[in-house]
Amino acid sequence: MKIQKFCTWLVVVLFVAGIFAVGIGTAVTEPQKLYDSVTKRSVYGQYHTGEASLSASLQARILSLENAINTYLFGRQAGLTLNLAAEGALGKQIMQFGDSRMVRLNTGHLYDLQPAADVSGQLGEIIDMRDTYLADTPFLFAYAQSTLYDESMLPEGVAVLDHNMETADGILADLRAAGIQCIDSREVLGASGYPLEALLLYTDQHWSSKAALLMAGEIARSLQEAGLPLAAENLDVEQFDSQTFESNFLGKYGQRIGADNVRLDDMTAFWPKYDTQIRCVTLRKSSVERDQQGTFKDAAIRWDQFENDANRDYSTNAYKAYGLTEAEQHYWNESVPEGRILVIKDSFGASVTPFLALTAHEVLGVDLRTAQKTVAQYIEELQPDAVVMVYSQQMLRDYAYEIME
Repeated sequence: MKIQKFCTWLVVVLFVAGIFAVGIGTAVTEPQKLYDSVTKRSVYGQYHTGEASLSASLQARILSLENAINTYLFGRQAGLTLNLAAEGALGKQIMQFGDSRMVRLNTGHLYDLQPAADVSGQLGEIIDMRDTYLADTPFLFAYAQSTLYDESMLPEGVAVLDHNMETADGILADLRAAGIQCIDSREVLGASGYPLEALLLYTDQHWSSKAALLMAGEIARSLQEAGLPLAAENLDVEQFDSQTFESNFLGKYGQRIGADNVRLDDMTAFWPKYDTQIRCVTLRKSSVERDQQGTFKDAAIRWDQFENDANRDYSTNAYKAYGLTEAEQHYWNESVPEGRILVIKDSFGASVTPFLALTAHEVLGVDLRTAQKTVAQYIEELQPDAVVMVYSQQMLRDYAYEIME
């Protein structure tokens, strides 16, 4: 009995000591990441519901800290490497992370399987917005598909668990049936002539910046064909210079399993070869976060986001170079004399908005998850020539925004 009791206490002591060691190791190796997770609005803001209350702010900071701890936990990388090796040896295709089931697609991209979802209420709100506020204003819905662009990309045997494509088809069918003009990124990017590795990120759900540029060009051409005074020709890819940062980005999916177990994403910045004079004002909630004026290259691109994280040889922020969840991205283009566009955006639309600013005199992108004004107020103040909504399926599924009052 004494030996058994001693062994029990020894296990408890070692377990508690292990917890303390991991906790201290995490705090020592990643103090800045933990600090930023609760102090920087740009970090914890993605968990904020937009409600103006102390409890909402506290909850967002707690969730942000939890994510930072899970991502940078001391010893996590080694443990994940061993676990994934064991799962691979057993032939396991699906990796479980809380409520998410992630797979590695046949193309090498990481992807969350999507359960069945009913987003009819969310689509009804979009239709009501069009009918209520946009009777005399052109409205375009640009659907942003994430990583899965063909069901053949799915590993054998898991297609039955995924409802991404059928949900996407339903979204577009319902909106088109209501008379809303739609653009489907699956069609646009699929017909672009560029390979998937140039358009999709391996470690994240988002597009590459080239995909955002192509989508912005298609949106601008569609609006121009509808009679709007836009310089859509400004978005021809041939008119852009670029710089590629190789093995630069570890996205949301990649952070789950660690940099050693994925192919880091190359990230590319694009800017026009022609002369531009742009002013960009970014609001984080109601506060001005950034006010830059100059060429598109200087004013619209946040080059610091490509820099490596502290103590890392990659960035977890590079996708933010063109924007992410800012309440407002407001652009004035002195090189284009007319045209005003209101973009109702999510994180996909955030990367499209600055490119659209090259086609019109004024472009305002708003994220209704954190914006302090209503859609009606933005329309009344901007008096846009057109309203564009760039939403992904996940934005509709999460439904963490308000369109109609």
